[in-house]
Amino acid sequence: MDLRHPHLQTIFGISTLHLEPFLVTLYVNVQPLPHVLRQVPLLNRRAVVLKAAKGLRFLHEHGVTHGNIKAANVYISRSPSRVILAGFGAPGVTGEFAAFGMLPRWAEIDACNAEPDPASDSDIPDVPKWNRHVIPRSRRRVVITNDEPVSSDIVQSAELLLRSTDPRGDVFAFGCFMVEVFSGLAPYENQSALLLLRLALNKLRPPHPGRAAEVLGLDALHWKMCLACWGIDRDEPIAIGDLVDTLGTPRDDIIICPVDWDTDFLARWTKSRVPALDRRIHGVHKLKRGRDIEKKIYELRGTLLSKRLELRGCQVRLRTVPRAVKLIEVPFHRRGSLRDPHDRLAEMMIWSQLQHPHILPLLGTCYYREGRMPAFVVPWMGGGNCTDYVTEHPDADRISLASNVADALEYLHTRAPVIVHGDVRAYSVVVSDDGVACLANFDFRPEQLPTGSFDDSDLNTILHTNRWMGPERIVRTTYSDVFAFGVFMWELYENKIPLSYMDQIDAGIAIEDGVRPARPTTVSADDEMWDLMQKCWRQKPQSRPKMTKVAQLLRDMIAHRG
Repeated sequence: MDLRHPHLQTIFGISTLHLEPFLVTLYVNVQPLPHVLRQVPLLNRRAVVLKAAKGLRFLHEHGVTHGNIKAANVYISRSPSRVILAGFGAPGVTGEFAAFGMLPRWAEIDACNAEPDPASDSDIPDVPKWNRHVIPRSRRRVVITNDEPVSSDIVQSAELLLRSTDPRGDVFAFGCFMVEVFSGLAPYENQSALLLLRLALNKLRPPHPGRAAEVLGLDALHWKMCLACWGIDRDEPIAIGDLVDTLGTPRDDIIICPVDWDTDFLARWTKSRVPALDRRIHGVHKLKRGRDIEKKIYELRGTLLSKRLELRGCQVRLRTVPRAVKLIEVPFHRRGSLRDPHDRLAEMMIWSQLQHPHILPLLGTCYYREGRMPAFVVPWMGGGNCTDYVTEHPDADRISLASNVADALEYLHTRAPVIVHGDVRAYSVVVSDDGVACLANFDFRPEQLPTGSFDDSDLNTILHTNRWMGPERIVRTTYSDVFAFGVFMWELYENKIPLSYMDQIDAGIAIEDGVRPARPTTVSADDEMWDLMQKCWRQKPQSRPKMTKVAQLLRDMIAHRG
């Protein structure tokens, strides 16, 4: 049988040396995957998973069981770069036997006391939740960090348990392999990882490993495939062919996040995608009465000159086209750490990947004054921020403005990884002269540093957003964006600061206690809009509608009014 495949180790046969048998394989300059995961932050982990899956599919199509799927049995060749599935192991116990009570004692979980993660599309946690202790329902489940090592006898037992004698066992182990690729932890590397394996073996839904794994590639689709490999919420585990077909489908929702990238590579990446516009921007000047979203002090306006081909009769001419732009100085940006070149480049990298008609685009950068840090160049929005726009246009189409921003948030929340804006309010929305709203004022620190804390370099800014935060406070999730969006819709109609009769601290406490703004009276909101506001700022985060639902409701309102 010829088992040659680009993603399989080439085996020529078996030989012996000193009466000991060994495999004869093609020599390739390779490195084991666990080493590459630690040493190469730029590694495309999704591609590694897909290529390993293709190798496993080839084996299964030829009636061969791998028997020992794990990251240590996958290699990355240097030249040419290839993912090679190797380490055909001795068969052992497979995960499918969990249903027959054949698990070792360490892997057993009392199903009556187990509290698996609910089957929902809730936010992936910022901190790992796979390390939860499974305790009786009568007690509160506590999240703790448990990086304690696993005893050697359990490690050996777990390794044997993940070896397989048939394709179903291979698929089960492949689910654990995916988690290992994106989290960097083998299923038995510590107590936290071991708990995930225990839950999967018992057909209980484990919690997602956490935000860091998501940013590295364990997005909603890949996590769904992990659960499918373990046969959770389905009668049979997924076939490896179906898994390859699903993961191989082209996607347009992936955002590349520069986790642990070095500054030099970041600079090369952004240089090829974020143009330097110094020579094309002219007439930069301050508007002292401008309405800058970042600091509300002044705005910098300039003119971007672009060349465009124009056909006139039989002649093609190159015409200069001016465009009004705004320059956002780094010290005035929402994220206070952008004075650091690495953080600034990371911010530019993520921002430049966002392509949506209601996301304020990053056009490039510009050193408009010698010796200063580069400024971000964005389109000039003549309507100012949303607060000023509705003040100057009392008859503004408020539902359309809300719909524009809802579409932008829906876009952010459906990226891979999910992007949370974290500061949705009228000051973070800018409007064009013709009344089209764009979401702005971003902070992509969580995508660059998924395990870091919030950026506390500008606590004053955080304090000023207190009135838009949900009762869960500092935690940034899609639920908190929905809460803030509900308050933003209220701003559109009332055009006031929410809970303006309280100071910042009292307003935060009041929101935690369930206090919300009263129904708008400055401009009347109909029952449907008022009901949507109230749904968005519900006390319990999980009870709030998803932005996909909110955006659809607003589109329906626009359609129904004719």
